[in-house]
Amino acid sequence: MNLLRRLAERLRAALAALRGLETGIVTPLPPPLVDPRTSTASLVSRAEARGVADAGTGMLNSWSFGGPEVPGADAPDPGYVRILRQECEVAVATLREQQAITESRAVHVRRWRDEADDLMGEARARMRGVAVREAELEARTVRRRQRRAGVDVADLPAAPLEDALWEGETRTLGPHWRLLILLGLIAAEIPVQLAVYGYFLTGVPGVPDLALPLALSTSLLLVLGPHVAALLLRTRQATGGERRLGLAVLALAAPWLLVAALLGLLRGVIFEADPARLERLHLTPATVVVMFVAVLLVIGVMAFMLGLSRRHPFQEAYVRQRGRRNRLDSMWSAMAQRIHPAYQESEAHLAEQERSVRASYAAAEEAYFAALARTVGDPAFTEAVQQRRGRRPTDGGLA
Repeated sequence: MNLLRRLAERLRAALAALRGLETGIVTPLPPPLVDPRTSTASLVSRAEARGVADAGTGMLNSWSFGGPEVPGADAPDPGYVRILRQECEVAVATLREQQAITESRAVHVRRWRDEADDLMGEARARMRGVAVREAELEARTVRRRQRRAGVDVADLPAAPLEDALWEGETRTLGPHWRLLILLGLIAAEIPVQLAVYGYFLTGVPGVPDLALPLALSTSLLLVLGPHVAALLLRTRQATGGERRLGLAVLALAAPWLLVAALLGLLRGVIFEADPARLERLHLTPATVVVMFVAVLLVIGVMAFMLGLSRRHPFQEAYVRQRGRRNRLDSMWSAMAQRIHPAYQESEAHLAEQERSVRASYAAAEEAYFAALARTVGDPAFTEAVQQRRGRRPTDGGLA
């Protein structure tokens, strides 16, 4: 049991290492020297307590702040006020440093996400181009019909083709439904082929029973052939280098039709060899041939249409890149939260955090001065404190 437990622990460690290699460095940031998320209430409470303590020492009087003629420098300020201002600058610098470190550790995922987002935009623009082209073809067809009807199309206003937009992605059958339909078509083909091959191959001396393998392989060929051809035709619109695939599909259609016709003829020969069965069914060999060829054609056309019933290649690219963008965005958010739980990607949010930190420390400074004046209770001391508060330096953004 101990051996199994150690093996399980090593396996978990290996999987964690692999996840770390895939997503990059996800070690959380160390605790900062000054926590920029210290609440305003905590800072104010600490400043008030320090103000009461400093006032009780008797080390401060009305002349400790330099008098009204001293300029607004921070030299005459109490030491705790200067400490608060230094802590404020360190907290703001910590915010920026944490933001920069988090982004640098996960920058590769963000770059991949932005690349997928750009590719989504490119696919959308391509689909808009397709929509404009289709609108142009439709407009030409309408004008051609109007000219044939004797309408003077020169006086008719032209439709703004630039307003033609992509109507959005289409909904198609999922891969599981496609696979189920293909398997159903193959299952419908097998009895037809088995009836032909079984008649000619079963029970022949010296010949192995190949009826089922031949029926299965022929069914796969007659179903998957048209389906693959339709897939190639659908994807050839994505680039200009596969325009000749149409000729290859036509070359494939000829032997496919030949196989379907021969199998139908063979089935007709089987029925023709048993005239009594044809009389009972009131059928002719030609009827049997047409029926079986029609069955093979219907199955092949269904497989072909199933291959065509897919999104436009540009739509497929859009959906694929959107899924990739969403996965990378989730990975980016997870990595950023793992490295720095308070991370926010928005620069406006970072600026708001900086203003909040400065406002919290400014409130703590005001609370310290107020506690000093309230504890001393001397009007001259209170006036000196008020003059000092009005002349505090504003370079650090605390005003």
